[in-house]
Amino acid sequence: MAVLWTAVVVMAEGVAMSQTNMTTLLTNGPTSKRLNIVFFSEGYTIDDLSHFESDARVMLNRMLGTPPLKEYSSYFNAFCISVPSKQSGSDHYTPTTNLVDTFFDSRFDTSGVKRLLTISTTGRNRVNALLAQFMPEYDLAAVVVNDAQYGGSGGSILVASINGASAEVAIHEMGHTFAGLGDEYSYAGGTPRERPNTTQQTNLASIKWNAWIPTGTPIPTPDTSAYNNVVGLFRGAAYSTNYFRPKRTCMMQTLGAPFCEVCSETLIKTVYNKLGMVESYLPATNNVLKSTNDLAITFSLTTLSPATHSLKFQWFTNNVAVVGATSSVFSVSGFNLSLSGTNLIRADVADPTSLVRAAPTNMMMTSLSWKSSFVPLNPQVFVGANALRQSTLSWPTAAAGLYLEHTDDLVIGTWMPLMLISNQPSYIFLPIGQQGFYRLHR
Repeated sequence: MAVLWTAVVVMAEGVAMSQTNMTTLLTNGPTSKRLNIVFFSEGYTIDDLSHFESDARVMLNRMLGTPPLKEYSSYFNAFCISVPSKQSGSDHYTPTTNLVDTFFDSRFDTSGVKRLLTISTTGRNRVNALLAQFMPEYDLAAVVVNDAQYGGSGGSILVASINGASAEVAIHEMGHTFAGLGDEYSYAGGTPRERPNTTQQTNLASIKWNAWIPTGTPIPTPDTSAYNNVVGLFRGAAYSTNYFRPKRTCMMQTLGAPFCEVCSETLIKTVYNKLGMVESYLPATNNVLKSTNDLAITFSLTTLSPATHSLKFQWFTNNVAVVGATSSVFSVSGFNLSLSGTNLIRADVADPTSLVRAAPTNMMMTSLSWKSSFVPLNPQVFVGANALRQSTLSWPTAAAGLYLEHTDDLVIGTWMPLMLISNQPSYIFLPIGQQGFYRLHR
């Protein structure tokens, strides 16, 4: 009987899988260069699937329309994977038992908590199999349950129903699933533990969000209206009165509230922990670039773009910041480099957002570096008046397009072009007694 049951399940799964398809909700760039959210249909029959995409879009728009993710919405792609269930809705155990046949095997009343909506181990395995098939580069998986009762859960896979408050549930659960945030209420619901926004520490120096706590704030902080807008240490979090949270009210405590400063910072840090700021760059960084006199090498970066503020650029040569080199494009020639031989060109790209106060430097900044070999083409030379023979100046092909210039006096003299260098390696003979300074220049 066990073998037959397994075969039936496999057959049923195969039928559903054959009717599965993926559609795009939001595209901001290649999946390898973006954070990818994938929504799955649960408890949608073939007829119900006509409104799954709109249900998922409601959740998506609310999630990415919520600060601080609104500022970084262009960093995300989103997709729908539609898979039919045999029946609509989800399992219920209160007030009466009502079980339905759904693909991901979802249920309310998990662990006796009515609003706790989860999927079974089989359901999680099926989500993971579909992700491997359709979107292995996913960053957040969310199961949308076609049931009007309020409920949801976090964990490795976000689960939320289509109740009127489902979008708020999805945002809250995204805090858990995407950023590892903890619940900020004290009533039972799980095992108390340290999270980015929950702690047992009462020593100011040991509180992980102390960068946000104003000087003079009482620790612990009184849970009164006088401290509504203050980051402090408020009692009650992580399902325990022995744990503390950063703010009186936050999305991780109350649906409909904004994320507090500490949770917002954690969300942004999670974005950059998963995704670099630079999408592409030229030239490649794995070759030594040759720089000669004023033949310029141009470097360019394509970066991600927050909604209302700009990333910060700074270019360096040999670890010295170049004044004014603060855009995504930078040009350097041999005349700009101080070392004969190998030089280092570096670009630092940083997000200067005020929403992050405590993060490793390399999390909020991306650095790229190139090596340039500076080979002077016939460097600036002086030919003396007492030359006993003709002086010869020569140059290789790479000098094509430069002028050979001359001046009598480096201090007050004017450089005068003598000739435009051709495309072929060549040379010039200087008559005896023709003194002065010579250089190759544009």
